[in-house]
Amino acid sequence: MTASSLSDNLFLNYTLLILVEIPASFFCVYAMDRLGRKPLLALSQILAGVTCVSAGLLSDVSTWLPVITITITINYTFFGDHPKAC
Repeated sequence: MTASSLSDNLFLNYTLLILVEIPASFFCVYAMDRLGRKPLLALSQILAGVTCVSAGLLSDVSTWLPVITITITINYTFFGDHPKAC
C-alpha cells in the first residue's frame, strides 16, 4: 500500500499523506520524551526484523502482505522519517 494507490486523485493522495505525517510527528516527539531514543530505536528495529522474518516464513504471503506492508509503513512513518523532530 503506497500513497499513490489510495485513490486516482494525486492531490487527495498527497493530502492524506500529510494528514498521517502530522500526528506521527507529534507522537514521535511525545514518545521520545517519555521513553527515550534508544528504546524506541530498538523497538522499531525489532518490529521491522520480526515483520521481515515472518514475511519470509509465511507460505501464503498474499493473504498477509497487506498486514506486513501496513506494519512496515507505520514503523517507518513513526520512527524512520523524523530525525529533526526526534
